[in-house]
Amino acid sequence: MNRAEIRYLKQYLTAFHNKGRNRQLELIELLLKHPDMENGQLAKVLYKDQKAKAFIMLKKRLLERMYESLTLSVNFSYNPSYLEDPAAFESIKLYKQLEYAQVLRQKGLYDLAEEVLEKCIQQAKSSSMPEFQLKALLLRRSMSNGNNQERQTLTDEIQQTLAQYVADLKVVGKYEEYRTILSTEDPMSDILEESLRSYVNDFSNTELEDLSPRGTFFHLSLKSLHSLESGNTPQARIDLNALIHFLESHRGLQTQHRMAIPHIQLANLELTCGRFFDARQAASKALALVAPTRTNHLTAGIHELHSLIFLNRLDDAEELMLYLKALESTSLMPDKSDMLVYLCCCIWFLKGEPEQARREFLQISHLYQYKAGWNLDLRILEIMILIDCERIDQVFMKLDSMRKHVNRYGTRERPIRMFKFLQQLARTGFELDLENPSFQESLVWLQNQPEWQYYPSEVIRYDCWIQSKSEQRPLAPLQHQTLQTWFENHPVE
Repeated sequence: MNRAEIRYLKQYLTAFHNKGRNRQLELIELLLKHPDMENGQLAKVLYKDQKAKAFIMLKKRLLERMYESLTLSVNFSYNPSYLEDPAAFESIKLYKQLEYAQVLRQKGLYDLAEEVLEKCIQQAKSSSMPEFQLKALLLRRSMSNGNNQERQTLTDEIQQTLAQYVADLKVVGKYEEYRTILSTEDPMSDILEESLRSYVNDFSNTELEDLSPRGTFFHLSLKSLHSLESGNTPQARIDLNALIHFLESHRGLQTQHRMAIPHIQLANLELTCGRFFDARQAASKALALVAPTRTNHLTAGIHELHSLIFLNRLDDAEELMLYLKALESTSLMPDKSDMLVYLCCCIWFLKGEPEQARREFLQISHLYQYKAGWNLDLRILEIMILIDCERIDQVFMKLDSMRKHVNRYGTRERPIRMFKFLQQLARTGFELDLENPSFQESLVWLQNQPEWQYYPSEVIRYDCWIQSKSEQRPLAPLQHQTLQTWFENHPVE
């Protein structure tokens, strides 16, 4: 419970207490002062007996009062969690309205009960919750004694709402099935794509027409996921923008999480397509939508960082970096934390500050566990930094260590080619002469390899570093120009 909820609970316990000691309030105060105190100690303080049965009953009653107070907020929209998931609070309101109507009906106050039910029906429609609308309609029909026309009207509406609810259940069930597969299978598994393909092929147009706005949201989510999984970039862009537009036009469905996810997916898509300005816009929107305590806030920030680096807006990237590193959630996610350090290192290196980049690099630890992925690219970047720092003895040590690692885990051709280039560079005394046929061949290969995957682990492109060294040009503007030319010649569609 947050501070506001605890304060409200105390007021609630005080309001319903008649006389004598308010032990429920005393227990709350004890728990706040001594959160680690065990049950026996609490019982001894309150009842002078560690095994007091009255303490067990006290805990049970207090728990019930806590549940009650959490659902009795006068205005849910003032709750700090409301914007993150307003649908959860709306469902609580609808549950309570159904309870009110039942109580009023039992007391014979039918007019008032019908008034509450009508309000519940309209609110369920606007919140896109057909399950509550269905319950309210059934209760409303059970109260329409002797009015056949009204009963028929309600029956037609019940049938329509039921069809909507059934269609919703199917699409939500498919979405949950996808999430289950995602949590148990390799993200690159064909099972994921097959699951999405079967959904897109099996869902009929009639069922689509029956969907509520909530069901349509899940349908659009699955459709965009299918486009992403199948690698259909133009369709994925269309589907993600359609999903974002749909959410923007349906306030009842909006949550911070729902709004942020398609923006993050779009930012990732545009990064891989080299549309860095569009990627930055999408990532920035996602960053503003998600609370700083959430994982996706950091994910969106990392996407925006990549965009700023590739746009050569290094000062803006550094400012965002400082903000992200200060987040409390960063320290709780070792992979993300290391990725931030890596990007910080890249920023300093691009700015022509290799010593500062080297000091940052020493903080990376967790990403090294990915032996065939991050590990190879990190080792290469460290050697590039050490060469620019003129720490030649360390370069030889790192090359020898990397040779053993490549023999065991080297499966990707690009880092292996770069490693061999660095070995040859070391043998020539670090004299980089591109008239050397071997050097020239390596550079041309690195420049033209279509499978170059700069994101996330080759932010500083190897061939750009080689070219900047040989031509004695600043690395950052050279890489920016190279990226523009690369995506003009290698469009990702």
